Amino acid sequence: MRIFAPKPGAYGVGVQCLVEKSGGGDSPEKIASLYTANVEYGEGDNQRGVANGPILRANLRSVGRRVLTFVESLRGARQDDTYQFVGSLRAAI
Repeated sequence: MRIFAPKPGAYGVGVQCLVEKSGGGDSPEKIASLYTANVEYGEGDNQRGVANGPILRANLRSVGRRVLTFVESLRGARQDDTYQFVGSLRAAI
């Protein structure tokens, strides 16, 4: 498995609410933990939406670069998507 996302039918990783409620005072460790718990649903080997946190964490150990791509017909990438997905990924790495 090399592609991970939120649980099928869900959107986001829960970090936006965490950060907004804390006023930005949460630790990178707390953000990383929430991110990995909510984005552990992998795809690969004829499987889709299978929870597999150990494989996600193993893959994170070898990440060299992060890229954000969003296509939205109205405004492009939203700021909360950027810190929710890329910022949390950075903390998890």
